[in-house]
Amino acid sequence: MKTFCMIGLLTIAAATATAGSVELVGRRARVLEMQTFHLDRVSDVDVEAVGIRGKFSNDLYASAWIVDDQGRTVWSLDKSAWKPAAGQRYLIGADDRVRLDAGAYVAYLYPGGHWGRSSHPFKELSRVFNDLADILRSDDPGKNPDLYAARCSFRLETTGGVIQLIDAMPPLEAQVVLAPVGDAETRESLVRVLSPTTLRIAVCGERSDGGLFDMGWIEDAVTGDPIWVMDATRCSAAGGAVKNAHWSGEVPVDPGTYRISYATDSSHAWDDWNDRPPADPRQWGLLVDAVDANALVILDTFDPDLDASVLVRWLRVGDDTDMLHDVAFEHPVRIQVDALGEGSRRSMFDGGKILDRGNGQVVWAMNWSNTEPAGGAEKNRRYHGVLDLPAGEYRLVYGTDGSHAFGSWNMTPPREPFRYGMVVRVLK
Repeated sequence: MKTFCMIGLLTIAAATATAGSVELVGRRARVLEMQTFHLDRVSDVDVEAVGIRGKFSNDLYASAWIVDDQGRTVWSLDKSAWKPAAGQRYLIGADDRVRLDAGAYVAYLYPGGHWGRSSHPFKELSRVFNDLADILRSDDPGKNPDLYAARCSFRLETTGGVIQLIDAMPPLEAQVVLAPVGDAETRESLVRVLSPTTLRIAVCGERSDGGLFDMGWIEDAVTGDPIWVMDATRCSAAGGAVKNAHWSGEVPVDPGTYRISYATDSSHAWDDWNDRPPADPRQWGLLVDAVDANALVILDTFDPDLDASVLVRWLRVGDDTDMLHDVAFEHPVRIQVDALGEGSRRSMFDGGKILDRGNGQVVWAMNWSNTEPAGGAEKNRRYHGVLDLPAGEYRLVYGTDGSHAFGSWNMTPPREPFRYGMVVRVLK
């Protein structure tokens, strides 16, 4: 899809240099190395790479790969005929040759950072005892991550064509680009759809146990109702670590104003990977285009009239947070409450409530019986309902304890983690 590629790479104002090779060397574990380059003609490229295999298996903890201007992997250490590298049992290497067309590419080297349990333990029993001996001697990537990272390398050389090195990161082309996104970050774009159209969406995030820790969504800016939410069960593998998930598709949309959003938790995102990044790390985030480009307008500012009915909008609430807002009504009013928190049958740990400021009594509060499962862990609970309040003064409250909230889940997050918190609006 043209929208999500690196076209126009050479038209950007970027410092370039002509060279005969591309060289990447690991500096530290968890630090992704990358180099953008351009080939002036079809060329045979000699590739030399050193990575790190897993304990007791052939799973790779450190790898190298090349992505073309369409975001496709054209070569990777994973799929090459690699062999043990000289110097250490966990190091592996490859000498290969690949023919590349003229165009733009990105070379990546990820020198490891996650030394977890292999997905294929004891795959080669004959090697287990040697691995155990290395671990006992502390000659182990998990105990010396930076030492092993420094041994990882990636070199590309061509004798036929010319390699032009490009300093700038390749741009992502789309009408709405919320990528790449780093740790504990939320990116948003407000758009107006002028006529019925279809949105083309590409999104990459982190999933685990059926839930999503980094994800994108699109909601009606007036009502807050989602029109599309990234679904872990419908995602495909994005390359690299198993938890890297990707989805692309089309979503029909009616005229209106919409908020396009993407949010990450506190680990494993752009520029701070704790496991192998996806095949195209720059796309960690959300890209959106309209089939009819003229039907989509990007808004620079948010129209306050859209939120005139909202009393509070506390979303993406983290640990150890207490929020309150006082309101007064001269006449009876009907309000809508949408709250998501954490609880058990005995009590709520994260949740909302409404107090009568006159007598301090609780008018409404989240509990197990008036909430429903919110997806993910059983303790994720959601309230969505309408309350009638007499004229008077009230205090709206929402609070969290020290664990399991937005950005720091200790169990599977809710289906829509971005709604963690409370929204209260007055109904007409």
